Amino acid sequence: QAMSSNEVAVSLPVYLGEAVTLTCAADSGPLNRIVNVHRGADGSVLSFTKQFKDSEIAIQTQFSIAEAYFEMAKKHRELGQDTLARREIMQGRKLLNEAIDDFPNIEARAHADYLLAELAIEFGDDAVNEDEKRKQYSEAVSRFTDIIAGYPDSVYAPRAQFKKGLAYEKMGDIDKACEEYVKLSYRYPDNELVAEIIARIGQYFLAKGKAIADKADTEKNAVEKEKTR
Repeated sequence: QAMSSNEVAVSLPVYLGEAVTLTCAADSGPLNRIVNVHRGADGSVLSFTKQFKDSEIAIQTQFSIAEAYFEMAKKHRELGQDTLARREIMQGRKLLNEAIDDFPNIEARAHADYLLAELAIEFGDDAVNEDEKRKQYSEAVSRFTDIIAGYPDSVYAPRAQFKKGLAYEKMGDIDKACEEYVKLSYRYPDNELVAEIIARIGQYFLAKGKAIADKADTEKNAVEKEKTR
């Protein structure tokens, strides 16, 4: 149904089986309506058993299931269901490890490590506590470093190099982030991400230049003011 211009779309996370009370203002007073959230079936996600003739399809299926567990974990963390989220993360990691054991090729290992590193960044973004944020970002940096060192010819290596800089940027360490971005342009000069990292570095120096210019404006000593400029 199309919304009118004065309507607002609202997203509200809820637990299955909860009752949500909706209140609407009216001339006669507030109107309350209770909406019951359907509990649904108490089933669980299970990997299906199938013999694949093509190993590439097999490993991609395994990875897709692992990613599905990670997505559910993120949603459950948003709802405060940390215990359930941890179980789903463990299950997802188990599937990735099984995929690597069954299909021990370099690209598969790089893909698995990359998924886990990205998961750490996303958890860092969601964390409220600053120490937890830094812990998750540091884990991501470590995993991305392993990908760059262990699988330099993989398609995930330049992505990991970029995301490593991004993780440092999220931790507020812009100088280290710029170092990693420069490494990307040096190691993978033809990669499509080079244009983006040049733009990010440019924004960093632009902001830094503005901060120095503002400092010069507050300098009382004419000589120091000119030196700062």
